[in-house]
Amino acid sequence: MKVLHITTTDSGGAGLCCLRIHESLLESGIESKVVTVHNTKHATEEYEFGYLKNLLSRSIAKGMRLIGLPMNDRSRLGAMSQKYHAAFSLPVSSIDITQCEWIDWADIIHLHWVNNYLDYPSFFKKVKKPIVWTLHDENLFYGVAHHHKRIMPSHPLEIKYRQVKYDAVRNAENLTIVFLSEMMLNKFGNESIIEGRDKLVINNSVNTSVFRPYDRDTMRQKYGLEVHKIVYLFIAFDICDPNKGLDVLSETLFRIDSDAEILAIGGNSSNRKWDNVRSVGLVYDKQKLVELMSCANFFTMPSYQEAFSQSPIEAMACGLPAVVFPVSGTQELINDENGVVCEDFTSESLYDGIKALISRHYNPVSIRQDIIARFSQDVIAQKYISLYKTLCSSL
Repeated sequence: MKVLHITTTDSGGAGLCCLRIHESLLESGIESKVVTVHNTKHATEEYEFGYLKNLLSRSIAKGMRLIGLPMNDRSRLGAMSQKYHAAFSLPVSSIDITQCEWIDWADIIHLHWVNNYLDYPSFFKKVKKPIVWTLHDENLFYGVAHHHKRIMPSHPLEIKYRQVKYDAVRNAENLTIVFLSEMMLNKFGNESIIEGRDKLVINNSVNTSVFRPYDRDTMRQKYGLEVHKIVYLFIAFDICDPNKGLDVLSETLFRIDSDAEILAIGGNSSNRKWDNVRSVGLVYDKQKLVELMSCANFFTMPSYQEAFSQSPIEAMACGLPAVVFPVSGTQELINDENGVVCEDFTSESLYDGIKALISRHYNPVSIRQDIIARFSQDVIAQKYISLYKTLCSSL
């Protein structure tokens, strides 16, 4: 059985999820390869396809926007992303991924986050092999938006590309949809674009050999944090992203404990400063990331938008209890033994959630063992292998 994963990027949550599945398959003896537009991680059996065409397309779109020429659709979406500080993307591309040599090699095609890379109309028309599609956000169900809060239903591009997607995906002969959480399945499982398709839930995984606890006092001394201070961990690709909720976390913690500190891992696109936030920037080194996680007492995710975030299961594999907003994935992840799910997305709910979190006793060993049992890479890989075998046996 040969599996080809396709992802626009090998970084970010979706890219890392793709690589973790891929690596787990290799460890299980399954032949697996990854194709991406730009190979930055250089994982085993990871390949690059379409980089120059994508770079040219991006450069032309950006240039047209900057010098005031009539914009193409990619330029327009770039302008929209800047204006609304949100992601918008296209289901069409100048790259014909079906020309990649690994398409013919594969028995199963596994799609991940593929926008601005996969040309939906040509791909779903040409590829007749079984396709598994893990949905890392809500974008399949909209035209160009990635989250329901950013949909502009009457916008010409939203209308145009919603129809493009519908027509293309309905042409797929053998397509199985994987949702990352029960919440996402319940919300989108009956959408007409995937009507009649097989659908199931497979959560994200975590490498529990990498993400494991280190001695807190030792790590705090290493990174210059006070040993006796209460530290709350916060992680986002961009800590200034309003959807991730650092502002509300900072304000709420001041009300609870003005001496507590937030350890924020992630880029700071606006060079923001908060009085109770220690920003350490993006951390790509896994060992350093785990050591920083081990500095914290608690993990926080006051996020307004997730599919099934990697950060909570990574932090919990390090033994940290969590307080989270009720986004997708929390239904499967959080229980009374490992944390608190806030009632809603307000600061008052976060206040109550943090107060509940710090009033309880948690066993870090039990938290970690639960994550190993439910979300380790081997556990999740076996679910995908079972799905692949079912699809291959039906041919």
